[in-house]
Amino acid sequence: MPLPISPSRIHTCMGIAALVLWATAIAATRLLSEAFGPFTFVGLSSLVGGVFLYAYDWMQTRRRPRPWSSPRAYLAVCGILFTVNAICYGAGFAKASSREAVLQLTAVNYLWPTLTILMSTALFPCRVRAGSLAVGLILSVVGVAAGFLGDMVFHEAMAAWHGDLWPLVMLASTAFVWAAYSNAARRFAGSARSMPLFLAVTGLLALGLAWGTGESVDWGALTTSTWLAFGYYSVFVAAASPALWEQGMRKGDIALLGVLSLLLPMFSLLFSSWLLGQPIGRWVGLGCALLVAGAALCRRGVSLLE
Repeated sequence: MPLPISPSRIHTCMGIAALVLWATAIAATRLLSEAFGPFTFVGLSSLVGGVFLYAYDWMQTRRRPRPWSSPRAYLAVCGILFTVNAICYGAGFAKASSREAVLQLTAVNYLWPTLTILMSTALFPCRVRAGSLAVGLILSVVGVAAGFLGDMVFHEAMAAWHGDLWPLVMLASTAFVWAAYSNAARRFAGSARSMPLFLAVTGLLALGLAWGTGESVDWGALTTSTWLAFGYYSVFVAAASPALWEQGMRKGDIALLGVLSLLLPMFSLLFSSWLLGQPIGRWVGLGCALLVAGAALCRRGVSLLE
């Protein structure tokens, strides 16, 4: 008789599935934003994803979901963080001046695993090894700098990146915001199932930004492959991945998920390089490797007690 799988392992597997889907997100975001426009893409994919999750919850529970009935702290804190992250993430990669810049900005965005671990020390009971934590933080910052600066000095890099300053700011912001969201979901969510509401609000706000900025789409130029990619992104990346990650962070093995998330920058960089047809520069590769090492040391330096 097969042994039953524990709920913790099931939720951990959900978190792992989210990481696999996220590895495809950056390249897909760039390509689909080129086709739809950044705000239109984020708006439509979020609305489609929200409808998908709402229908899934309805079929699973056999009753109409009430995503707005979650704890107020969860709705306010996690709802705002989720919306800001989704819009800045999509717009940041979409507005990068080139596909080469997209790979460089990957290092900036993937500071979030290190920040997630650091923020957890303020929100949860934990044992901290200050030496490992400090060295890990330094390596992570150096990794971001390596991907951003390369072999240029700071003022040369700022001149070269002048056109990408806003994407840089937006993606640095998403690193902080998603780290905060991951920890807040574990602290406030309980049994809440409000992801459809978060996606709907994100979608409406992003479409409002598309209208306000005069963004237009050449609908006739969209191919079948573009629509298939859009469907994949809407269902699996926009909807399923954050919902799976939230379940993993709530009830899964957060330590194991933290370790596995360390490898995400490298897998995402490799996939983005292949899909975008852009070689990985040595400094970008070094930056992501340092991010992985830094996050690993931070993970070693923090042990949750709960």
